[in-house]
Amino acid sequence: MKYLKSVVLVIFLCLVLNPNFASADEAQWVTKNPMSEGVTNMRVITVNGDMYRIGGYTSDSTKVESSDKVYKYEPINDAWIPKASMHVKREYFAIAESGGKIYVFGGQQHTNKFTVALNSVEEYDPVTNVWTVKQDMPTGRMGMSAATVNGKIYVISGIVGENTLTSPVVEEYNPITNSWTKKKDIPTRRWTYGIGVYSNKIYIIGGYNYGTTKTDKIEIYDPNLDTWTTSSVVSPTLNIEPRSVTYKDNIYLIGVGGSFLFSPATETLSSLPSIPAPKYVDGAGIGILNGKLYSVGGSSVSKNVYEYAIEKVENPGPDPQPEPSGDRAILTITLTTGLEKEYDLSAEEIKAFLTWYDERDAGKGLAKYAIDKHSNNKGPFISRKEYIIFDKILTFSVDEYTAKE
Repeated sequence: MKYLKSVVLVIFLCLVLNPNFASADEAQWVTKNPMSEGVTNMRVITVNGDMYRIGGYTSDSTKVESSDKVYKYEPINDAWIPKASMHVKREYFAIAESGGKIYVFGGQQHTNKFTVALNSVEEYDPVTNVWTVKQDMPTGRMGMSAATVNGKIYVISGIVGENTLTSPVVEEYNPITNSWTKKKDIPTRRWTYGIGVYSNKIYIIGGYNYGTTKTDKIEIYDPNLDTWTTSSVVSPTLNIEPRSVTYKDNIYLIGVGGSFLFSPATETLSSLPSIPAPKYVDGAGIGILNGKLYSVGGSSVSKNVYEYAIEKVENPGPDPQPEPSGDRAILTITLTTGLEKEYDLSAEEIKAFLTWYDERDAGKGLAKYAIDKHSNNKGPFISRKEYIIFDKILTFSVDEYTAKE
């Protein structure tokens, strides 16, 4: 977008006038291998421990067009691996995860002007690498975002037609029933905003209201009550088309005006180190993988990829594992493929696993469960976890024993 002015002045005013701002820490952004093609207005999402970039629009010497391409990031080789393409080329769409699957909503296809916003919906299964067409949105939109609470996905506001006409509409998608429900409108309609989830509530941050008119409001939606409230935090920097991702109860935002961390628990905003080539961040995708924040692509159809370590690794090797003691059990899981997985776990870990399994069996909770590999933590890692997918469990057994102190 080209609606940004006086960015330096805005940042200065935020630092001087906003008492919630904190100074940047010592970590810095690291430049990764560039992508094979430039892309902007795509979406990035992490599911089951893997990060994907999807759609957007690309450009070469002969044409500019929306993309249906999908790539999975391989951090070991710092490379993007092609996956199955979407059925529809799209950019400026919304994306969310539920039950271990990725859902994309609406968007538009690139032309020299705004087109009729798409209302098509697709579901991607990372396990089978297959896209499935789902029930259309009742209201076609672009430039909106989506968030998941208790397995249901909420698609909020966005542009519904030419001349950047925004809509206040909020619609709830139920992946289990493949159906839509109208919810209460957002008080401040907007597009290209930040979004995050904390304590089962959805935070809508900044963005544009009508056309290029910015909003500095942070509004909070409670899906359980179907109500909206307004945060006490107001920052003009947040409305510069932020891209956002939630990680450990914090919402990370990247925009041309800077990089920030918003903590809903304390309603505080802190600054992060400046990203390289910030003028290209507009239109970038943002994701989290292995405790690291990624900015992917951006304006001018950028190939840039940047990485920021949220969690610092002070000790490159694992801490010595204590000898097991007390009440324990061997958890043996048989997968639908016939493969058996065996874990030596404490009584508390077994209880946590059983609780997750029962909740997921009732249709609640996450589709995956992380099991600590403990003494099998070989290599220069802080920890190693294996993710078990609920739908892939055939049977499991628990054999209890008591280890000597």
